[in-house]
Amino acid sequence: MSQHFLVTLLVLVSIAAIGLFALALLLRWRDQQVVNHQAMAHHRRLAAIRHTQRQAEQRIDHLTLTAIEHLLTTTRGTDLQ
Repeated sequence: MSQHFLVTLLVLVSIAAIGLFALALLLRWRDQQVVNHQAMAHHRRLAAIRHTQRQAEQRIDHLTLTAIEHLLTTTRGTDLQ
């Protein structure tokens, strides 16, 4: 093989290696973006669940206080008679 052919082959192999390395970096970046997106979506779902849970707890507290007030009112009315 001639020296010119070997140099050309070396350049082509080097370019291919650089291209594969760049592709690997691009794929790693894309995978990291997907992981970050999934983490953010998971965080949003958890925040929504916590918000709904807080609302439910507040509603339960309100209903409990209303029931207690009703019982007190009923009991006071019965005691007065």
